[in-house]
Amino acid sequence: MSDTIQDRRIAWIVFALVAVVLGGNFYVYDSIGPVSDLLQRQREFSDTQIGMLNAIYHLPNIVLILVGGILVDRLALPA
Repeated sequence: MSDTIQDRRIAWIVFALVAVVLGGNFYVYDSIGPVSDLLQRQREFSDTQIGMLNAIYHLPNIVLILVGGILVDRLALPA
């Protein structure tokens, strides 16, 4: 019985760590938005330049997700 309790405790710790890491990951991807006013004031970026910066930053992630999905489909263990 204690093994089951220990396993659950470890599972919840792993769950909490993954949640914190994913939360930080989502914040990093949206970090251009909070600093856009600062970029406009200090670096004189236009709205178009900030949008382009955001697009350039996210484009590789979109491509890598598609490649990762194809690899998972091809290399996944049969059910």
